[in-house]
Amino acid sequence: MADNIKKYIPALDGFRGLAILMVLFGHFSGEAILKQYYPVAGPVFTKIVLFGLRGVDLFFVLSGYLITSILLGSKGKQRFFINFYSRRFLRIFPVYYASLFLIFFIMPHIFKFDEQAIEISHRQIWLWGYMGNFPLSGFNWDTSDIFKLGHFWSLAVEQHFYLIWPFVVARFDRHLLKTICLSWFAVSSIAGVLDAITNFDILWLHWSSITHSGGLALGSYCAIYLYDYKKGNLCKSAMKIVYTCMPIVSLLVFVPRSFFEKIITSIMYPLTWVMFSALLIVLVTSKQESKLTRLFENKILIKFGMYSYGIYIFHGIFRPLFEKYFPREALISATGSPFVGISLYFFLAISCSSAMAFVSWHAYEKHCLKLKSYFT
Repeated sequence: MADNIKKYIPALDGFRGLAILMVLFGHFSGEAILKQYYPVAGPVFTKIVLFGLRGVDLFFVLSGYLITSILLGSKGKQRFFINFYSRRFLRIFPVYYASLFLIFFIMPHIFKFDEQAIEISHRQIWLWGYMGNFPLSGFNWDTSDIFKLGHFWSLAVEQHFYLIWPFVVARFDRHLLKTICLSWFAVSSIAGVLDAITNFDILWLHWSSITHSGGLALGSYCAIYLYDYKKGNLCKSAMKIVYTCMPIVSLLVFVPRSFFEKIITSIMYPLTWVMFSALLIVLVTSKQESKLTRLFENKILIKFGMYSYGIYIFHGIFRPLFEKYFPREALISATGSPFVGISLYFFLAISCSSAMAFVSWHAYEKHCLKLKSYFT
């Protein structure tokens, strides 16, 4: 394996920690209440935190890089497929399927399901098969007031990537793999444009793996490129891309959606994929003492990165319950301050999500991961 692909880079855990924090702030923003209490500053702050939903794209880029790095390092070795899929199974399946078991077999005995929850239960087979974003499911998984499962679309996209990509890596050389990645990125970007200009009415595009896997493709390209990378000015070039993309993305965040929603949606996906990929290259190739690397090696970010998978799963499921038991209006009334009440809601929701992920990791997940030693 090339020396340029390091076995462990702490900053990448911080990268993952930033991604999950972005998603948490995006999902717990409370757009309506912010605008209600802060007519001027509220819409501005809302646009900033809603950009946090792009944290999913950051996850995609990082996953593409890490998985492809692993595949390149083990290509040609014995039990290539068995080891890869066994290790992925042990990392992903236990907490995902445990959460589905909790929702559909335990929660009905604790909460009375509303009509939407019952309808979701009738369609649960799609989720067990990682097909929640499949066009034929044709269903909104976020309609219940008890739990939300719409965020599982991104887990489906990654799982489809894991099913296909190892066979592609095993079959083709690195030169052709880079061409495949760039072509894949282009197709995904075009699908995103078509999805936007058709008003999100084409089921096989909206939320589909075709439309949303461009970040995985670019992350994979980064891994392949860096595998053969020789020392040079790659880090400086990547920073130039970040400096170019960041102000454009920042500008697009504040453009009124009512006027340019389709155009912005079309541009944001590929632009953020490129920006996050460039940032990833910087973290991988920069010296350990660089300011950016030290920022991402922050212990808090690394801790959030460590528990990010569980946080992502649990925070999305229990969003309606957080709103029920920590209502923002009640917190505002109790504290006498909209700012304190809204901030307290953020703190409670994020703390509960993190606590559930912490317990899941130490009581369950890490014991499953010990079995990885049989599939090195």
